[in-house]
Amino acid sequence: MLKKIDTYLIKKVKSIKNNLILIGCSDSVIDEANNCNNIKVCYVLNNLSRISGKYSEKGRIKRIRLKNFKRKFKKNRNTLIVNFDDIVDHYKRFIPISVYITKDVIYLYCNHEDERLDSIVNKYKRYKVNYEVVKLSDGVLYRIDCKNKKINFITSRIYIIKDTMDNLFDIVGDYLIN
Repeated sequence: MLKKIDTYLIKKVKSIKNNLILIGCSDSVIDEANNCNNIKVCYVLNNLSRISGKYSEKGRIKRIRLKNFKRKFKKNRNTLIVNFDDIVDHYKRFIPISVYITKDVIYLYCNHEDERLDSIVNKYKRYKVNYEVVKLSDGVLYRIDCKNKKINFITSRIYIIKDTMDNLFDIVGDYLIN
C-alpha cells in the first residue's frame, strides 16, 4: 500500500511522545506537530516564509539556528524528521550531529530517488543503527532507529576525515579523466 510522505509523517507525528525536530517539512506536518498534545517541544528549521510569521511566537514551535544545533540538543530524547533536500549540502556534519542528539528515531525522506541518499544511509550504518526503507508513492523514507547506537567522538572525527579524503579523491579522479 503506497502512501504519500506527508500523510505518513502526520501519522507518525501523532504517536511521538517527546521532543520533535523538523527540518524542511511541509506546512501540514508543522501544523500537526503544533496541534499535537503529546509533543513537549517542537523545533523547526525551515526556509519557508510562513515560519517567520505564523509560528514564531505562538504555540510550542520554536526556531533555532543550525549553528547552535548540537549545543541546543545534548543527547535528549529527540525525534528528527528531515527532508534530504535541505541537508544535502551539509550532510558530512549533519550525520554525526544527528546521531549524537537523537535517542529515538530519525525519519529521513526524499521526494525523488537519489543515489546520494543510499550513501548517506550507509554512513548512518557506521554508528550501528538499525534502519528500515519505506517506499511511498511520491518518494522514499528511511526510518533510522538510534536506540542502540554506538557513537564516539574520535571515530566520528575519523569518519569525517575519511569522507573528506574520499571526496577529494573523487574530484581528482574526475579531473584526471576529463
